Amino acid sequence: MNIQSILVPVDFSPHADQALNHAVFWAETIGARLTVLHVNTLFGERHNYDELVKKYDEIIKKEEEEARRWMEAHQRNIAEKRLDVHYDIIRAARPATAIMDYATKHKIDLMFMGTHGWSGSPGLLIGDVLDKILRLSDIPVITVHKDHPVKDIKKILAPIDFSKYSEKVVKDAEVLANLFDAEVHLMYVIEKENAQSFQWLDDIRLLLKDVDDEIVERVRNELERFKTPGLTQRVVDVVRVGRPYEQIDLYAREQAIDLIIMAIRGYSRFEYFWSFGSNTERVVKMAPCPVLVTGRKKHDAISENKGG
Repeated sequence: MNIQSILVPVDFSPHADQALNHAVFWAETIGARLTVLHVNTLFGERHNYDELVKKYDEIIKKEEEEARRWMEAHQRNIAEKRLDVHYDIIRAARPATAIMDYATKHKIDLMFMGTHGWSGSPGLLIGDVLDKILRLSDIPVITVHKDHPVKDIKKILAPIDFSKYSEKVVKDAEVLANLFDAEVHLMYVIEKENAQSFQWLDDIRLLLKDVDDEIVERVRNELERFKTPGLTQRVVDVVRVGRPYEQIDLYAREQAIDLIIMAIRGYSRFEYFWSFGSNTERVVKMAPCPVLVTGRKKHDAISENKGG
């Protein structure tokens, strides 16, 4: 597999700047084309778009000239790097839709986005634009906090829930482990409070009793089903008990994990447990490292992208 094209939407916030730093590192390391995109958001949906463009043409042009100066400065700053980089500015009333349409049109394989800066409403866990993109994008997205340092990817954490979505997480983990020569920590979190929901799964019926060594061993055996041949020599099995998002965050900190990979949502019986609105969203907000949220539909797994 080869990630050929990376997109970074920027709004000039500290979080977006750091997402761009990570994208530059990835693009340089794996030889991918990098596109830096700024969406000049115009007016909002309640206005007559064409009329206001004419009325505010001078203001719009001034904003875009400032964006171009920023992009030119960034291009000079990375001039010494061996990168195929392109800068673009587009206009739109709905930035999330514009970013996803742009990514589809230009056959983007992977996006990087900062976790804040794309929001018009204070108090949200993540920005409105990022929230929509993570829920709807066909393309995998790596989320970055402004305090996530850029570093080599040597430890990848892949939490799974034994659903069909877990297979995509493991495939992506294998691809990235090969690209970066990294080890994969394959994780399952036993959530005792919700054990009743697992009655349908024969192999984990014992979850209805106390969590003991026998149950942990059964979970480890279940983990074996999800290992791909390419992971056999570089995988670490992890079984934890507690709230999934808390255990994922805790383990990532304990082990100095460099990247977490999570699916948007799991099998229907797990929706309350593994849906984006709960665990993945919390991990995106809390994680001490970037989080790769797998895409949907035809781009569900990085390994299914072109070149793979």
